[in-house]
Amino acid sequence: MGRFLLFISLLLFVVILVSCSDESNPVTPPEPSADTVAPYAISDLMILDKSDNSVTLIFTVQGDDSLSGRAKLYDVRYSLSSIDSANFNAATQFTYSIQPKPGGLADTIIVTGLSGATSYYFAVKIGDEVPNWSPISNVVSTQTLIEANWTIYNTANSDIISDTVLDFKSLNTTRYFVSRNGVSKLLNNVWDTVYSTGDYLIDSVGDTTFFGSPESISLAPSGLVWLGLPIAGVAKIDDTLITIYNNQNSGLSSDAVTDVLFTNTGIWVGTTLAGLFKFDGDTTWTQYTTTDGLVFNGIESLGEASNNDIWIGMSLYGLSQFDGASFTNYNATSNNFVNRDIWDLDISITNNILMSVNLDGIYVYDGVDFTQYDTSDGLRDNTVTAVAYDNNGNIWAGTQFGLSMYDGIDWITFTTGNSELPDNFINSLALDMFGNLLIGTNNGAAILEIQ
Repeated sequence: MGRFLLFISLLLFVVILVSCSDESNPVTPPEPSADTVAPYAISDLMILDKSDNSVTLIFTVQGDDSLSGRAKLYDVRYSLSSIDSANFNAATQFTYSIQPKPGGLADTIIVTGLSGATSYYFAVKIGDEVPNWSPISNVVSTQTLIEANWTIYNTANSDIISDTVLDFKSLNTTRYFVSRNGVSKLLNNVWDTVYSTGDYLIDSVGDTTFFGSPESISLAPSGLVWLGLPIAGVAKIDDTLITIYNNQNSGLSSDAVTDVLFTNTGIWVGTTLAGLFKFDGDTTWTQYTTTDGLVFNGIESLGEASNNDIWIGMSLYGLSQFDGASFTNYNATSNNFVNRDIWDLDISITNNILMSVNLDGIYVYDGVDFTQYDTSDGLRDNTVTAVAYDNNGNIWAGTQFGLSMYDGIDWITFTTGNSELPDNFINSLALDMFGNLLIGTNNGAAILEIQ
């Protein structure tokens, strides 16, 4: 009985205590636990696009708490050197105020205000409303495009003879553009046709008419123009006087000319199967074949080094060097090179030989070693149609899918999608007298003025 009375007394005490409470003395609820869960780190940060002053990043967004929910903000950083978790806050912060998309979706950030032709590293953190910051993302790097001015010439905006530009050269302030329709000259913004293919009928077989279409050009300091005609020999243009040299009227025993090169030691002519010819400009032609030490009689390209050595890109059998007395051959048999077509070559001021090698990208020979660059290094495509060095020593490589440039560290590629390049199929590359890059395409010529 005593225990029962004690229970009743306690119950009445609790009822009285509750009834005496009012709004001025509310019961304080427990505080909610603080948000301490950060978003996960972005793990698939990639470069989507770039220009001469911006880079577009793309990645999969993480949620507010780990993978769930929607995060609140980004912290985007870039630097000229590699970024890690220790130096993330020291990297330059890019101001970006747009809220992240819901977790699991793809998002892009365009980082602007960058310098052209500069290598940058990028990293991102994602934060919630506290903010709790995620760990640093994976780090990506790229080089912005060159700050460049483009000038485009085609049959719609100029008097160039054709939109398919196969080769060109410049002499002082005059530029020559070669196409199968002929040769156009540009001087002081005035166009002139100096050679018209239709004026030079070579042969007729059945319903097919063959004309002396040029594919290569070389210029003498005096202003003489030399043209390689693939089925018609060699043409010399002296102002308005045009002379054709072929197997009927000269010591050039083959009309199948692949390249022509003017040097101080003579005019050099490469042929499809008859080897190499040297012309003294007057009457004497000298022929060099496998009998003289040439590795093969099929020639694709020619170049001259500063010591007057002639470098010869072969069909199928690599590279040859002629010092005026003997040939040195570089291929899979004699050196650590390849038996491939050398479609084009250029020679640097330090006598490095730059070559476009059929299906194998490009090679550089420094006098000791051959170094290959292909798509695994950043080259646009392994079928390279034209190569050139610029005055800064950068390597340019034209492909059927765009134009690539290598500065010794990074590759960048110009296409119709990210530049004013008129066509992605590059036929020829050369420098003009100002150091600008001349680009021959199937849709006109481009002059790239490099800043």
